[in-house]
Amino acid sequence: MEVPSFEPSPVTVDQPPVIITKRYVFNETAISNLRAKASSENSKHSRVTLVSSLIWKALITVDQVKSGRLRENLLAPTINLRGKTGSLVTESSFGNVWIPYPIRFSQTITEPEFTDLVALIEDTTRNIINWLRKASGEEICTQAKSCYNEVFEELKQNKFCLITIKLVSVSYI
Repeated sequence: MEVPSFEPSPVTVDQPPVIITKRYVFNETAISNLRAKASSENSKHSRVTLVSSLIWKALITVDQVKSGRLRENLLAPTINLRGKTGSLVTESSFGNVWIPYPIRFSQTITEPEFTDLVALIEDTTRNIINWLRKASGEEICTQAKSCYNEVFEELKQNKFCLITIKLVSVSYI
């Protein structure tokens, strides 16, 4: 399979990037409380989805306070391709192979509920996994590039954007 080459496209952002790394520990009780808060027919919400929704909701609230209004925002988590594509990555392949995918919260009238963000993350992730099973290697590369471009455009316009490079795991302590 031939992977298309990509020309680097420089993005000029008027402000230096803000990179913050924090470690949060969620014990079994905290995860159970999040699961109860997200209660729906699907009680099998993943820990990563629950914690991602909680952090995203908090950042949306902070952005609303700082900007004085509720704005559209973009979450760009990554997904491991191993076992999710037709044939691009085998289980015995070496290294981490992942792509980002965009999840956009477009409601700008009312603040999102935690359950709304859980559902949005789950639905979008399920759709991207279904798409990956049928997509060619070229389509997957194009999707990854498109997501990066979308994030860069958001940043150039000083819009709220959250990209997660890799959520390694969320485990009980």
